Parts: sequence; structure tokens; C-alpha cells
Amino acid sequence: MRKYIKSLLLFLLFFYIGVHKTNAQLSLYVKPWISYSSIQPKDLNNTINSTNYMHSQRAATVPGYSYKGKLPEIGAGFDYGGEIVFILNDLLEAGLGFDFITREEKASIQIDNNGTYEEKFRQQISTLPIKLNMYFNFFKPRFSNIKMKLYLTGGLDYHFSNCELSYESIAGTNTDINEKNVDIKADDYGLGFHFGIGNNIKVKSNIYLFLELSYMYYKPSDWEGDYRIIEQDPYNFLKIAGPLVYYKEQCGDDLISRINMFFYVPTDNEEYINPRKAVIDFSHLAIKLGIKLGL
Repeated sequence: MRKYIKSLLLFLLFFYIGVHKTNAQLSLYVKPWISYSSIQPKDLNNTINSTNYMHSQRAATVPGYSYKGKLPEIGAGFDYGGEIVFILNDLLEAGLGFDFITREEKASIQIDNNGTYEEKFRQQISTLPIKLNMYFNFFKPRFSNIKMKLYLTGGLDYHFSNCELSYESIAGTNTDINEKNVDIKADDYGLGFHFGIGNNIKVKSNIYLFLELSYMYYKPSDWEGDYRIIEQDPYNFLKIAGPLVYYKEQCGDDLISRINMFFYVPTDNEEYINPRKAVIDFSHLAIKLGIKLGL
């Protein structure tokens, strides 16, 4: 953790030195925004879809087995962020800001298999990138009395990311079910980048509305955290720390995807097929809408 904090402090120091040396008299703006994006964390969504597939296969092949419910994939949603912008000259601007990107899905599956029971699932992933931005104002079209600035933007991001996965089984009339709670919490930190194109529309002398289309790249694969399981009958409690691992396992004639936590990444064997560190992909295309206010 210390090495990540040191990297972030150096990141911010170089930004400050660069801006300070460029111009001693800087104009400042603040930019809050809301954005809409669709992320596709493939490893996590593969695991979600495998759970749905497993229940559908059991319903098709096991006599008396039925279920209701489905786990949704992680996908689109609204995010927000903000930035302080330093006007260097007519063409160049520098920004220091953040985005907050989070997705959460909760679902339950009701199962009837010689008695009823319920499975509850929760998946939440989030990342907070500290963003170093550069803007290049390359064109100033003007329609009637509307003044605009088209710009290109790009820069580096330092991410603080979190992943929480939970599962709970609740016995109903099926008393053979061993009720249990499983919780996985993991963190990752690292560098990413972004780029985009946008348009500032002047409202007043120091107020702009802006619309931006941007792409962010970030695929963390060094998730570390804790795994906890509590079983009721017989009572059992287990807690381990280690990496988040993605693997396949045999389920009848099919291979299904799993994400779990181990002391270390296991070797490829009959139980764990092609195990590797899990990748939770936050890369996405986003549409941003916001306001730029002069200070």
C-alpha cells in the first residue's frame, strides 16, 4: 500500500511543478459533471452467467428441480466526478480531478428441490481514479451568438478500486440445506489512462456548459483481500487472505466460470481449470455533461 501512496504523491508533485512553472498567474475553473458509461467486467459477468446457466441446466435435467430468479450482469450506469482546471494559455489547459465509478447488483434465486430454499447474491465494484488531464483547444466555431471551444483531452489516472462479492443460502422447507454466508472483499491500486473530445459552450464570461465523449482504460489484475465463510450446521467459520482468482470448473459436461479467493493462485488441476488472477475491467466509453465555473 505504501508504494502506491508514494507513487500517487509523486504523481501530484510533478503535476504541481509543471503547472507552477508554466505560468505564475493562472486562471482557475471548477468542473463538476455527471456521466453515463457501460463497463463490461468480463470475468465477473462470466461467473454471473455461469450461475444462471447452472440453474437452468439443473431445471432441465434434474426431476423436481425448479427455480425463479436470475442474476443480472454488471453493465451501464451513471457516474460523477469533478476537476480543478488551470488555464495555461488560449490553447492549453491542465486539470486535476476525480471520477467515482460504482456498480452494484443484488438478486435472489428461489429454488424448489425436494423443498424450498433461497440463494441471495450481491456484487459491487467501484473505482476512484485521481485524474491528471491536459486539454488542447483546437477549434472555436461560432454560430450566431453562441461561442464554443472544441477540445481534445487526455491524461493519466491513478485508481483506488474495491470489489465486494457476497452469497447467502437460506433454508426454507428444505431442511437439508446448510445455511451459510460467504463474503469476499478485495482492493487493487494502479495506473490507467484516458482520452476524449469535447465542446465548451459559453454561457457567460466565466461560465461554460460542456459535453464530452471520453474513453478510459483500466484493467486491474492484482486484487488482494479477505474471504470469510460462516456455516450453520455444523457451525464453521473460516477467514483467509490472498489473491482474487478466476478459474473454470467442470459441471457435468460443461465448464463454468468461478471467482474465488485463495491463499495463492492454485495450479491447474482437475478441480481448478486454467486458474489465474482475476481481472475486473473498468475500461469504458463515457458521455459527460457538466458545467465549468470560473473562480
